[in-house]
Amino acid sequence: MQYVKNNHVTDAIIITPFINQQKLINDLLSHEEITEVRASTIHSVQGGEAQTVIVSSSISLRTGKQTFEWLKSHPEIVNVAVTRAKKKLIVFGDLDALKRVSTGDDVWNELFKYAESNGEVEVVPPAPKVLTIGKSNGSISEDEFYKTMSHLCTVYKNITVKRNVGLIKVFPDELDSRVLNMEFDSVIFEKAGFIRKSEKPIMIFELDGGEHFADLTQQKRDGLKQGVCEKHKIPMIIIGNNLSKHYEYLNMLIKKMSHESVEGEQISLF
Repeated sequence: MQYVKNNHVTDAIIITPFINQQKLINDLLSHEEITEVRASTIHSVQGGEAQTVIVSSSISLRTGKQTFEWLKSHPEIVNVAVTRAKKKLIVFGDLDALKRVSTGDDVWNELFKYAESNGEVEVVPPAPKVLTIGKSNGSISEDEFYKTMSHLCTVYKNITVKRNVGLIKVFPDELDSRVLNMEFDSVIFEKAGFIRKSEKPIMIFELDGGEHFADLTQQKRDGLKQGVCEKHKIPMIIIGNNLSKHYEYLNMLIKKMSHESVEGEQISLF
């Protein structure tokens, strides 16, 4: 993302082997309001070409042998990336990490060697250990999501939405000390009682951007929240930031959770 931003790159494709890496890069690009360049896996490139192709190998010191074996067995990722570049090919990767997992007889090793011997090599500063996009409780995506859901709740008169709700307020009988200080991004409440003064939670939403894929602590917290919701039989729905303003999609989710008829059964959360 920093390379694209600093060099004002426009006609370019970023190709990466993994969908989580694609999501993370696109979230970072969107946060910088860069819309001309997007990351893709080879399955979504669809034969397109660009002046510049950037290969994000995703090979790091945390890459396991099994993951690299999978990469070795898919040389078409490299082949597609190289053949889509009209003018410039840029390879991002950790050479030390590659040497640790590679035996030297694979297309990724050949790609790194080719780039090193035929092009310019630049060592970039390491990324921060935890990537954050915006701020958690005040993020743009959360604001957009809350506004969209608030409008939807005016259509469904018996439900309301609240944001940044403490877990203990939703589940006052919860005893797991690990989750007592946590909160949910948004909670849908159903109005109950004769004059609808009481409320009961029926649906919980968590917004996850690309930074969540890089933050193991956040993933663990999300898992604990999910476990509590499953125990209390209330659905917790995790959606990507890109859907925070998708009115029709969120409307379909509410209908589905309310057991109303909707077209199609499959719902993709990202």
